[in-house]
Amino acid sequence: MTQDMIAQFEQRSDELIQFIENTLNDLHRGEMPDFKNMKDIENQVSVLCDKVSKSSPEVAREVQPLMSQMIGRLDALAQALIDFKQTAEERHG
Repeated sequence: MTQDMIAQFEQRSDELIQFIENTLNDLHRGEMPDFKNMKDIENQVSVLCDKVSKSSPEVAREVQPLMSQMIGRLDALAQALIDFKQTAEERHG
């Protein structure tokens, strides 16, 4: 059961990281992100973090590096969104 749970958390984390990376790539190309999807990703990350925090210490230890990577990419996305907004405001002044 524990290994199945770890595998599920890892798969979900990988999917979320890929979505975040795709959104970052869109922003770097100057494309406006879909903010409905952004809200969805925020909710999905929150649900995943909650599930991991309620899991066994063994499971949490195993998925912690991937969760840290996901949170780091979210931080990068937050900064990219701020930069995107500032650039748009400067252009439309």
